[in-house]
Amino acid sequence: MVLGEDHCVRSANSAAASLFGSPASELVGQSFSTMVAAPPIEKEGHLSAAEQLRATYPDGRVLFAQRSDGSILPLEAVGQPVDSTLEVRLRPLPQRTVAEGANEAPVPRTINQCIAVMGLLRLPTSNMSLERQFEHFLAVILSLRADPSTWGAAIFLVTDQGECELHAARNMPEPVLERCQRLPADSCLCGRVACMDEVVVVYPVDRAQVNGAPCMCDRTYMGIPIRSNGRLLGVLACVSASSHSVSKDEHDFLAAIAGGLGAYIQHRRVEEQNRALLEENRRVNHQLIRVLEEERRRIARELHDEMGQSLTAIKADAALIRNHCDDPSSPIHRSTSAIGGTADRLYDVIQNLLTELRPSGLDDLGLVDALHALIRRWREHRPGITCAFRTDGDLEGLGEALNITIYRIVQESLNNVIRHAAATRVGVALRRESSPVWGEELTLHVEDNGLGAKLQNLHAKRRHGLVGIRERVHGLGGEMDLDSKPGKGFRLTVRFPLLEADLHD
Repeated sequence: MVLGEDHCVRSANSAAASLFGSPASELVGQSFSTMVAAPPIEKEGHLSAAEQLRATYPDGRVLFAQRSDGSILPLEAVGQPVDSTLEVRLRPLPQRTVAEGANEAPVPRTINQCIAVMGLLRLPTSNMSLERQFEHFLAVILSLRADPSTWGAAIFLVTDQGECELHAARNMPEPVLERCQRLPADSCLCGRVACMDEVVVVYPVDRAQVNGAPCMCDRTYMGIPIRSNGRLLGVLACVSASSHSVSKDEHDFLAAIAGGLGAYIQHRRVEEQNRALLEENRRVNHQLIRVLEEERRRIARELHDEMGQSLTAIKADAALIRNHCDDPSSPIHRSTSAIGGTADRLYDVIQNLLTELRPSGLDDLGLVDALHALIRRWREHRPGITCAFRTDGDLEGLGEALNITIYRIVQESLNNVIRHAAATRVGVALRRESSPVWGEELTLHVEDNGLGAKLQNLHAKRRHGLVGIRERVHGLGGEMDLDSKPGKGFRLTVRFPLLEADLHD
């Protein structure tokens, strides 16, 4: 299997298809981190260099493959960098079993197995829903047992109303799933766990304890509160089809798992809150930029209509007075000529201001032609600096917000070259291309061969030009990267997702 720089599968052979239980064609394009799961190990030379994960099982480095049928398969993985890709060789490891005591349920005995499960809570799962991660988590817990088919597990989260809401389940009886989608406090066993906020172990379960759910009778039940920072978040429920006692090892193991799960849930909730705040910040930034451009448009219109007409009138009046003066050497003739010249210079200043405030070429010619005009004017005033401009892909119909943002970034970047770079060569490249993350993206590169700088110094100085560019980029949900070293020039890269809403704003 070969991974690209984006950690997605570039190619897969028939052996990989057999391991993951899917055709090789379906594996290509998938993110490797969604196909495997294991905790990171701080050690050079393993897959974490490609942001992948390994674990000990119990002594070797392994990944847990998530097969298409939902099962978990431990794999030994060896990664070898090849150019800009990573060649990964996978080999299945035999499933390990744990000796079962006379009156105890089988339970993971090694610390490394516990680490493997806890590592699932640290996966980079921004592209995986919480429910899907829960299901994967339960599958791994059950797979560590010698008799996984006889056990079921479920995760309930406590709502703001104090009810238990089912979010994930594996191997649970269907009648239980139908009945337990949402449990009031102190209802059935899971409700009791949430209400009492303590571990509940029952074997065998009788009819009175399950509050009319006969499918749970004569089973072993263990419910463990899921907490974080002293706050009850939910319940981890484990059910066995047989009736037997629960060992202390099993009790302690599941309690530790529930504690880690609570920390993970809290972390995901904080992530969601931060994501919501970032989205709100993006929306506000976008709105502020829109308002700013509207104000620039209004000022440009006022300058063009009022100042332009007034200067034209002044120049006409000065010419009229001058034409009524027969003596070219008279003070009146000289003054009126000076007034006309001043009006011409003011008109040129206003034209430059209009271009800065609202480039008319964007409305009349489109983004590419407007950028050509901007760079042509920039070259005329800086003959000692070479500036190349390249485009690639269809750059029409990008939407006004994206057009003006790209124009302003190029404008500010070229101004920064004059103010800070002392460069002799500048390159501007704009292209539209496919993206594994966004589907389609617009990428802008601006680089020079100037003095460069340490990136930490740039961030410390909080240069207003870069801050303004970053705000514009984030306002449209894009990404911004800087690359610079002293004496090695400066490179700015911005990427924008080409979303349908942005293309027709």
